[in-house]
Amino acid sequence: MFGVYEVYTLNGKNQVKESVGFAVDAVRLGAGEIVLNSIDLDGTMKGYDLGLVKSVREK
Repeated sequence: MFGVYEVYTLNGKNQVKESVGFAVDAVRLGAGEIVLNSIDLDGTMKGYDLGLVKSVREK
């Protein structure tokens, strides 16, 4: 879906869930730390996807 961050597994081949909801569920289940990585920015040397980080932080 355009404009919505999603969680993928298997090197981007299998869509799991919308990312913010996934992060909220992970925290609810006891995750102490979440590592966010953007497939689109991986290896580009442009830094973190701050939009994604901000979306998760706000929830």
